[in-house]
Amino acid sequence: MKDLYLKIKAAEDNVDEWFKLLLEVEDVDFVKDNVELRLGKDYFDVQLWKLYIGFLEQNGQYKRLIQTYSKYCRFFLDDHEMLEKYTNDMSEYGPINLPWLNLYEFEVQNGVEEAEEISDEPEAVLPFDSSVCSRFYDTYFLQYFSLPRPIILYMLENANDRVLRQLFYSCKYFFVKEPIPICHRLVIETESETGFNNEMLTLVDSANPNFYLKNTYITGSIDVDIRVSNTSFISSLIPRLSCCEAKYVHLCNQNLSFDELKFFIQHGGVIDLSIGCEVKDANGDYIDLEKIMAFLPNIQRFFMNGIKVNKKTGHALSNMKFNAKLSNFAIWGIRGKPFNLNEFLKYCIANKAEYFFMELCFDKEFDADFVGNFVKILSDYEKFNENFALYHGDELMNDF
Repeated sequence: MKDLYLKIKAAEDNVDEWFKLLLEVEDVDFVKDNVELRLGKDYFDVQLWKLYIGFLEQNGQYKRLIQTYSKYCRFFLDDHEMLEKYTNDMSEYGPINLPWLNLYEFEVQNGVEEAEEISDEPEAVLPFDSSVCSRFYDTYFLQYFSLPRPIILYMLENANDRVLRQLFYSCKYFFVKEPIPICHRLVIETESETGFNNEMLTLVDSANPNFYLKNTYITGSIDVDIRVSNTSFISSLIPRLSCCEAKYVHLCNQNLSFDELKFFIQHGGVIDLSIGCEVKDANGDYIDLEKIMAFLPNIQRFFMNGIKVNKKTGHALSNMKFNAKLSNFAIWGIRGKPFNLNEFLKYCIANKAEYFFMELCFDKEFDADFVGNFVKILSDYEKFNENFALYHGDELMNDF
């Protein structure tokens, strides 16, 4: 048994192997105790849940089987396949008493609800008509609204994060109908432990995002640490996100397409954008500055590494309407063609905050005469003299 114990401990990282070694002990209670202890430390281990459920049925542990099913199905609300298996096994092995108040319909029909008092006299109970709910939510109207469906479903399908929170708090039915977990802050790091803290999710870049994100709604901020080595990690997360309305977006060391960047900024509410990586379109070209700024009407702090300008950039920016004032505006690796400097400065003056710092770093291949003229024009603007840095390649051009 000592040798087997060492093998079990050595296989802890491989759930399937670990479980097979538990079975070699040939003790049902030993397996139940160890598996339930491990599940108590990691509820997301779906593989272990299913191995355990199969073990219980195979060994005739029908009461524990039904209890385990009931816990699994309440924890993984979207696993309809397991719910169907639970329904069938309840018919075959049930009923049993369960402590839950939110009983499933087939549990109620099998008489498994906990009774507060035991009476010798049977109480006549009319069978529950499940079609009542479907008639109300799908077809029944108390009055006619200028809405395509009943008002409560219209609210649910069009709710922002604040309304969704209230609906989810009020009744679990709404989450089952519209399973959108809300994450206020998403942090991607390399050294911290993956886990939730209220609505904050810290995710290590080596973690499997399938266990933590599904149809998730990002509301406050998303932050990717510069030390994250997996450059496609954010791209792999996007299919698992419902939408993003984060006001603070900091993405470092990631390979992003323009469409992927738009997923994070197209809602128009971003106030702090820091993209420490190059963003390119489907053809591998850098994105024009004005195309990105068009999604940022409320921007206050802006930083990007790798961007393109053209002869229309100055006019395009000066004609845009912004709701907030810029305090920081920094771009590294500017490529492309010269633009109208007066129009660009008109944009800066119209949209700068009381304190305004700007740093522009033009690629070394950029038109040197244009950069030199930029420095000359800036020298005439006293308000920019102390809070402006202009580079051509690695060379600082202004020294006011």
